Amino acid sequence: MVGAGREGRSFQAFCERFQLGHKSLTVVDQLSGQSYLEPVLQVPVSDRIIVKSSGVPPIAIPAVYTTPTVLFFEIARQCQARIVGVTGTKGKSTTTALIHAMLLEEGIEHDFGGNIGIPMLDLIDQIKPGRIAILELSSFMLHELRISPNLSVITNILVDHLDMHGSMQNYHEAKRNIVRFQGASDFAVCLDSCSIVKEWINLTPAQLRTVSNLVWQSTKAPTLLGSHNQQLAALAREAANILGVSTAAMDRVLGSFRPLPHRLEFVGKRRGIIYINDSIASQPDAAIAGILAVQERFGGVGGLIVGGVDRGNDLGPLAQAIVAASPKAVALIGDTADLLLERIREPLLPRCAEKKSSMGDAVAWLEENCSAGDVILLAPGCPSYSLSGGRRSNSAWKNYEERGQAFRAAAQQDHSSGTLPL
Repeated sequence: MVGAGREGRSFQAFCERFQLGHKSLTVVDQLSGQSYLEPVLQVPVSDRIIVKSSGVPPIAIPAVYTTPTVLFFEIARQCQARIVGVTGTKGKSTTTALIHAMLLEEGIEHDFGGNIGIPMLDLIDQIKPGRIAILELSSFMLHELRISPNLSVITNILVDHLDMHGSMQNYHEAKRNIVRFQGASDFAVCLDSCSIVKEWINLTPAQLRTVSNLVWQSTKAPTLLGSHNQQLAALAREAANILGVSTAAMDRVLGSFRPLPHRLEFVGKRRGIIYINDSIASQPDAAIAGILAVQERFGGVGGLIVGGVDRGNDLGPLAQAIVAASPKAVALIGDTADLLLERIREPLLPRCAEKKSSMGDAVAWLEENCSAGDVILLAPGCPSYSLSGGRRSNSAWKNYEERGQAFRAAAQQDHSSGTLPL
């Protein structure tokens, strides 16, 4: 097993449960150093099966391999389970969670996991004919897949993960696997405005269901900020409708659904200042959507924290969005701080923008420049880590969750006294 993280541990448990690889199961991980694959590659090809975790770049394995995702899909197909797969550059977790909540509300038995929640192989014991499995699928999970879900939902396709896939074409090809192998009895759901996804679907016999601008604009999801979340809610409704959920159950879910952690999440209000955590916005378009959502709901952004690892994405549109939003203060963090500062400092005058070395410093400085009624928003627009090199970089956080937790902790800290407010 290549990868000792969540998927790797799940595969080990799977092998123990079904007595697979009981003669010899070797687990290796990138964190062990450059030669971490040697114990695996030294085993003769005829005597080994390599299973790669989705977080390990395919190019890192110079041999034939499979993945936990491929294994799950093969078993699910043999068991005639019904797979619902959700992917997209952004919004897949929220959409997956909404579909899950709608099926729960309707009382439809199903399983829920993948990139969100439970690793797929942990669901194997529940798989049976006709039973639904709702899975969030990342591009890393889709890369090797040669079986598509019975119902596929694609939220959007934006520029991301170029350090992992090498090019946008490779990224698209990985994402396309969610519909590439669908048949005439399968369904695919996307926004009517997403032309590239519609092209992919139209090359298959699958039944295409699109969500028009009129439909998503009229979708009510009062607890979710922003038009992009309205789109996700509308996509979830269309998928739930295909799965037999009633309109009443969908409406009840959308009326009470709380944002997932780190997704335009309200984390506190102190001295009249509102703190919103959108750490998941690790790509420029996602950060722009978050800024616009806060402007729409609150009338503007008071303080903004932006920046992270430089993956080579075009930061120009994000810089323009920051200038257009005209926050009172912008705190820049991570490797992209200088790039963004160069673009926004003069256009923002007399507003202020400064680089900060820690989340605590960033929040404390923004508080000094904001007042009651303002919103301080974490919308980084960049990842917190590098997949290709495994380096920590100046951004310091190993993932978006850790970054969001740092923001939450800083937002709850009384910087004048150094204590947590009561």
